[in-house]
Amino acid sequence: MGESLEKDLVQSPGKPEKVAVVGFLLRGLLGTLFVAAALSKIQFPLEFLSEVYGYGVLGSDTGILLSLLLPWLELLLGMCLILDILVFESLFLAAGLLALFLIAQGTALASGRVISCGCFGGRGVEDHIGWYTVGRTLILFLLCCSLILLRRREESNNSENS
Repeated sequence: MGESLEKDLVQSPGKPEKVAVVGFLLRGLLGTLFVAAALSKIQFPLEFLSEVYGYGVLGSDTGILLSLLLPWLELLLGMCLILDILVFESLFLAAGLLALFLIAQGTALASGRVISCGCFGGRGVEDHIGWYTVGRTLILFLLCCSLILLRRREESNNSENS
């Protein structure tokens, strides 16, 4: 039965449309997460700065610069993903950010730091770094990579049909 289902999915005439809808929904979810993360950091900038310093890898000036710019970059990326603007570029940058977040979280976890991940920075959000936060970030990174591949496939299909 599994082979039959797989065969039906591969040969389904509506498959490209279904894949596009799933991609649209997942991109919207990812964009919404980036916007939510950004807004909490923008609303509570000093708390987010404290979370940035908690990682212990950035100097004072760099930490301040990162805590000021990162939320606005996350907001911009999230809005681009939601509004279908520069999607490939936004997904690529989001994947890069998530890769950096993975490295930072993994380093903090390996060194035994007990700190907030800063993912949804601000008041009332105490999400300490652990395997859960690393796993969540890894899933988002893989989702981003999958959406990049899907987008490239859609663009190549569109160029072949032109």
